[in-house]
Amino acid sequence: MQIFIVIALVMMLIAIQLIVYKRLALHGIFAGIEFSTPIAECGETITISEKIENRKRLPLVLLILRFEAPRELHFPDMTNTALSDLYYREDLISLGGWKRHFRHIQVRCRKRGYYEFKRLSVTTCDPLMLVKIYGFFSSDSTLTVLPRFLNTPDIEALFMSSIGERISRKSSVSNPFTFAGIREYQPWDSFGRINWKASARKGEWMVNTPHCTICPEITIVLNVARYSPNRSTDLIEKAISLAYSFVAFAVRESLPVSIISNSRDILTEESISKPHGSGPEHLRDIGLSLSRIDLNKTDTGFDGLFESLPFRRTVSQWLILSPNTDASVQATLLRHVKEGTGLVWIVPRNADQPAPSILPELVTHTVLWEERYEAHS
Repeated sequence: MQIFIVIALVMMLIAIQLIVYKRLALHGIFAGIEFSTPIAECGETITISEKIENRKRLPLVLLILRFEAPRELHFPDMTNTALSDLYYREDLISLGGWKRHFRHIQVRCRKRGYYEFKRLSVTTCDPLMLVKIYGFFSSDSTLTVLPRFLNTPDIEALFMSSIGERISRKSSVSNPFTFAGIREYQPWDSFGRINWKASARKGEWMVNTPHCTICPEITIVLNVARYSPNRSTDLIEKAISLAYSFVAFAVRESLPVSIISNSRDILTEESISKPHGSGPEHLRDIGLSLSRIDLNKTDTGFDGLFESLPFRRTVSQWLILSPNTDASVQATLLRHVKEGTGLVWIVPRNADQPAPSILPELVTHTVLWEERYEAHS
């Protein structure tokens, strides 16, 4: 008889703990995951921080924290991580009452883009591991990875050769007695430009930005239309990196630069149309826009890009970045060449691909570009 009583008591305790954990296991649980920075450079290593708190007395003897991360974020340490269409990270912990858990995971930003965590889930159980209890938490942490900055001598030479003739013909030597403004010192600035008084007041190096008698404007046209039947995006990504690098070089030389594209923004679905400007903030603004290009969305067409932004042919140089060499693209470019537009068409291509067929009238305006070696940020 006593045995049956003991068994009944045990069963009752088991039932009570099941009821308690089913109702209260995830009560007072706060879980979150976030990137260490909202904006990162391509190739940069950042930190993903996961946090979970148990704000009650009831302990959780076994707790599994799971999250999904994009494939473009590389985990050097693949412990507890599986790779499929996404990275699936799973951490097993034990969390006592009124305790919290933090874990920091290093990831490398391999590709430009706009990223967010798709799902964050928590799985726990009762002390006897008879039932599993699931919970899901949202995360509003996002990461924007800027395009690769192709900071190599051949890329800079490509930029300078594309605009050099136009600038030498239209731009006078910088006037050392007039200044467009003062900005923070950058590694490429010469010491002769340092404004010592402004530097002393600011507590950091500041440099003068001189006026030019005629300031040439550079307009970058980025065509993201697919260039191959298999819908490859490799060369489009290189064109995006070129666009970002060219803007950086223009800012370095204090040249007004704008960019237009037939791309779609992953958040707004708008195309890029940035007016002429210069300075670090202008570069950052364009970099963010290029980062959010969604190549899975249908482009807005190439023909109308030239008409989407007013310009002055006399002081404007157009850099066309388009791996697509379709007849319609070449017809559009040829029409503007005949109208007197100063343009250079840069065609990113791979070494193992045959050279595209270019119209004779466009050959002198065209540069076939191959990436010779990997650029480092």
